[in-house]
Parts: sequence; C-alpha cells; structure tokens
Amino acid sequence: DFGRCQSVHFSAQIASFTLIMMQYNILCTVKRFEAYETVGALFRDTTGNTLELSASDRIWELILDTILEIAEMISADVSELLSAVIDANPKFHKLYQMYKLVA
Repeated sequence: DFGRCQSVHFSAQIASFTLIMMQYNILCTVKRFEAYETVGALFRDTTGNTLELSASDRIWELILDTILEIAEMISADVSELLSAVIDANPKFHKLYQMYKLVA
C-alpha cells in the first residue's frame, strides 16, 4: 500500500500514509490478541521438554541397571535378556525407541 498513493498533493500523501499506519496498528493488535504467546510460555515449554527427556533418561538407566543386575545374578547374557524384556513389553519397547532417538 505504501507505493500505491500517486497523488501529487502533500496532504493526500499524508492522509494515505496515516490510513496505512492505522491499518497496520489495528492488524498488529488483532494478531497480538489472537496469537498471544509470551516468552515465559516459550521458556516453560522448552524446560518441560528438557525435564521430560532427562526423566526418561533416568528411568531408562534404572531399567538397564536392573536388567544388568538380574543378568549377573542368573548368569545370563545381558543382551539376550534385554532384548527379551524389550520385545515382551510394548511399553519398554516404546521407551527404548525414545531413548535411542535421544541418545
């Protein structure tokens, strides 16, 4: 809209510019209230994902340590026992897939 005013009168150019700026301010205000997101919300979402990943890492480490201890107690192969536990339980399988993506 800025380049469309072809008037040679200064007052017409000022009026056109004023209307364009009013339109811009109204559109910016509408956008701000419709898609309102604060920096705090962005920070909260980012830290939530970070804490979730670290919690899943801790849980997975606990599961691996437990399976390792059980394998040592019964003198079994750790990789076979781990694959048997993961394949037998869909929740462990999903957790293992998440852990592989993060690691």
